[in-house]
Amino acid sequence: MVLEPDRDQLEIFADAIFRRAGEKGFVTVRSFLEEGDRVLKISAVARSGGIKFLVDICEDDARRAAQNPAPAVFCPPLAVFIGKDRAREEDLLEGLALSVECDQHPREARTILEDLLGPATVVVKSGGTWANGGTRPEDKLHLHWRLKVPATGKGLVVLKQARDLAARLVGGDPSNKPVCHPIRWPGSWHRKAEPRLCAIEQLNPDVEIELEAALATLRVATPPEPAKAQSEGTARRDSSEWLILVRNIITGESYHASLVALAARLVGSNMHDGSIVTLLRAIMSSSTAPHDTVRWQARFDAIPRIVSSAREKFQQDDASPTGPLPFIDMQPWDNTPAPPRPWAVTDRIPIGQPTLFSGEGAAGKTLVELQLCVAHVIGRDWLGGLPEFGPAIYYGAEDDADELHRRLTSITDHYGVKFSDLIDGGLHLLSFAGADAVLAVPDRQGKVQPTPLFERLLEAAADIRPRHIGIDATADTFAGNEIDRSQVRQFVGLMRKLAITANSSVVLLAHPSLTGINSGSGLSGSTAWHNSVRARMLLKTVQEGDRDGQSPSDLRELSFLKNNYGPLSDAVVLRYQNGLFLPVSGQSTLEKLARDQKIDEAFLDVLGKLTRQNRPVSPSAHASNYAPKIIAGHPDGKAYTQRDYKAALERLLAADRIHIASFGPPSKTIRHLAPGPGTSEGGN
Repeated sequence: MVLEPDRDQLEIFADAIFRRAGEKGFVTVRSFLEEGDRVLKISAVARSGGIKFLVDICEDDARRAAQNPAPAVFCPPLAVFIGKDRAREEDLLEGLALSVECDQHPREARTILEDLLGPATVVVKSGGTWANGGTRPEDKLHLHWRLKVPATGKGLVVLKQARDLAARLVGGDPSNKPVCHPIRWPGSWHRKAEPRLCAIEQLNPDVEIELEAALATLRVATPPEPAKAQSEGTARRDSSEWLILVRNIITGESYHASLVALAARLVGSNMHDGSIVTLLRAIMSSSTAPHDTVRWQARFDAIPRIVSSAREKFQQDDASPTGPLPFIDMQPWDNTPAPPRPWAVTDRIPIGQPTLFSGEGAAGKTLVELQLCVAHVIGRDWLGGLPEFGPAIYYGAEDDADELHRRLTSITDHYGVKFSDLIDGGLHLLSFAGADAVLAVPDRQGKVQPTPLFERLLEAAADIRPRHIGIDATADTFAGNEIDRSQVRQFVGLMRKLAITANSSVVLLAHPSLTGINSGSGLSGSTAWHNSVRARMLLKTVQEGDRDGQSPSDLRELSFLKNNYGPLSDAVVLRYQNGLFLPVSGQSTLEKLARDQKIDEAFLDVLGKLTRQNRPVSPSAHASNYAPKIIAGHPDGKAYTQRDYKAALERLLAADRIHIASFGPPSKTIRHLAPGPGTSEGGN
């Protein structure tokens, strides 16, 4: 029998794995002899040629491997390389998938990993079998999860760590840890024994994972490697870890986390606290990074507190879990006034607690949040309130830098400031659009764990000490179940930790469910979202008629639905103009403003028809063709009264949307209404 590759499976697999790959670099299509791992064929395929060209080459090379007299394996790495000549780790450009070779207990391994990471993008029967202790053999499996964003640079190290943890967790082939490792493709033939086609068992082509979240999950789920006897290798590894921590401080790459880790190790080595402080400050003083007053000085000054915390933690770890509860000492309170409550925006957004800010998609939450950030850093008003002056951090997962530039330009124009003013005031922007933005993920027991990205944000917040942090949005930053009360409360708890550490407000932007939209609650998932935060805001839109989707109206209402620490603020009616939302003076409800807008549109619609029919209407209430009277009697204007149109006439004149024109000789001038602004001469 002549063995032929299955082109369909090769093409399906290539599309599933390389879907997010860029157009630069090369795929190394590799085949090796089963005996001795000698190279049979290597073809470097430029990514610029596209998937079809790649599949053409794969089909030819897979056929060569299948029909070679000596058994051969077709196994291109699932990666993109910088050049076409080498495929080492240092030659990697992009890593595309978290892959695990499950050669032992493959079914059980698949269950464990898919419980943790969700369904794999592709599950492949490699062609080999596992004896399963003498019972019916099981097919060996290769599991592949495509990355939402290909790993590049330092991300390749993270991907290698994730592959290592996944293999350790289920007893997978450890040789597959490197991202550049060759792996058998479905559609090719397994020829170690009787030829068997390597085939796709299950395909979920649209499933992909976020690498940081996957790594955090695997770190929690994977037990530590078994302890080994102290050896030169162990000592060398310990020394290497100390070296990394010291290097992080010297280069300025990481102050807080490295100081905390070093303090804990030094306390554990029985070093005196004073000596630890002296040593850590000496290392900080040797840092080659700028010794600025914001980041470096704050970490330098915090060293005694870090050492003290490490000592307390060390003593707590050694202490018995039993003992007295830590009741608060209220004795000094009789002679000490209660501290004033800190607000980021008085009676709207508290400091030290998370606030939930909900609104439909395209309602304008991001723009309102950016307006708040700018108001903080330049000390100006925000929708009728005055935010606390100080730095702000915007953490966004939806808009890229160009979009943020456009939005902020409208805001700076409104306030009459420059971007240099925002920088000087301490505005810090983060954009993870198209990247992994997850801050928290549940482990196998349902306990929500912070991701490395959260720890980096926490460290930055501790250094910057902002008055406000905006998280946009929960759908991108919380990888747990939004209807699970416990997980929601744990996530909000992490956001509270962020607020307390930075001594700032934290506003969480969120999208409501259809039920939340229809009910007016603005919530999605568990009621724990409402119950766990201490303040909540809702941005509502005006939906005209039976329209679905984005509202055509430029009106919004910002409602304050919860405030545990004070009275509820009045709702603010907003109008979109000049690229941002501004309060509408004199309007108490969104419904009234929306109705007025509909009346204005009806007035303009009928006026336009009358003008085209050469039937002028007058602005004078004494005229027989008084505009409000004529429009109210028109078939297209009967939805509203003459009184409604009289008010609309005044609004439209004031807004310069209509004007009073005239025609005829001076002795018999006739005044009438015309659409649009008037000319400088005042007539037609």
